[in-house]
Amino acid sequence: MVVAQKVKEAEITEQDSLLLTRNLLRIAIFNISYIRGLFPEKYFNDKSVPALGNSNLS
Repeated sequence: MVVAQKVKEAEITEQDSLLLTRNLLRIAIFNISYIRGLFPEKYFNDKSVPALGNSNLS
């Protein structure tokens, strides 16, 4: 089990980490903007994010 976990950790590249961080930041900014009503609702579109299950984000 420990060997499999180490192999899986080794597969995560710097590029993968950068993409994940960028996407999480984008989702956080979307949520804050939408919940606080910083922009009119017409600027937000529903978008499916498969990695997050059935969530709809933009």
